[in-house]
Amino acid sequence: MGNVVLRPTRLPQHAPEHRPRKRKRGRLLRGFIVTVGAMLLTTAAIKANDTFNIPGDRMLGGVGASVPASRCPDDMVFVSASGGGFCIDRYEASAGKLCPHAAPTNQFESNDNLATTLCTSVSVPSVNPWVNIPRAQAMELCARAGKHLPTNGEWYRAALGTPDTAAACVIARVGLAEAEKTGSLASCVSSSGAIDMVGNVWEWVDANVSDGMLAGTKLPTEGYVVEADTDGVPVRTAAQGDEVFHKDYFFFDPEGVKGVFRGGFWSSGEKAGVYSTFAASPSTFIGAAVGFRCAK
Repeated sequence: MGNVVLRPTRLPQHAPEHRPRKRKRGRLLRGFIVTVGAMLLTTAAIKANDTFNIPGDRMLGGVGASVPASRCPDDMVFVSASGGGFCIDRYEASAGKLCPHAAPTNQFESNDNLATTLCTSVSVPSVNPWVNIPRAQAMELCARAGKHLPTNGEWYRAALGTPDTAAACVIARVGLAEAEKTGSLASCVSSSGAIDMVGNVWEWVDANVSDGMLAGTKLPTEGYVVEADTDGVPVRTAAQGDEVFHKDYFFFDPEGVKGVFRGGFWSSGEKAGVYSTFAASPSTFIGAAVGFRCAK
């Protein structure tokens, strides 16, 4: 019997049983990479969120919103509002240091100021508020400062919380020929920190009344405010004052096109207040008791 040679069995070069192991390792490796990547992205997101939501910062995009924190300038205050918020001048607007006339006493002096490119309105205490100015020029000055004239709703929300008494605000200075200095009564402050929104001088807002209609809504007759909409605009009036609305008054002329200013002035008495609205003069009206402030 011849010798029998036993040869070792060779598996095929690409044995089927080897393939699942390679795929398994590949899946594990890919899974590991995806997991690590997700962890890194989550960490980055947390860090970014911590950067944007700085404790104490006012979030203009809404409470707790993950948007870059943005503070109001030092001369403005933040006003909380649904859907976010906005800034408004802390004080009634006055003429800046580069304006030819520090306290314009007529339309011509306001025109001179506007003709000076570097003349802007400012929001500072202890100066004469800028009066004798029509609405169009007030809007231009706000735009020049990178701001805008507040709407009815903005003005009202910024004014909420302001005291409505002669002891707190400049509303009972009968016989006075001109306004007090800005911020003369520190007690006349709104819940948001805006000064003199009640009394001292009326303040222009960005609104038009045409033949008794405001934004498509018919306004009530002149009288004491007994009901107002969510922008503080009177929607019902009466012959007697209402304590809920602080006995504030609605001055109104339903004929033609009228501008709107709000808050009352230095001798308005109980008729001044956050609901006090004047819609009885054209937007070109100028007077020693009408000024403005800006928002952004």
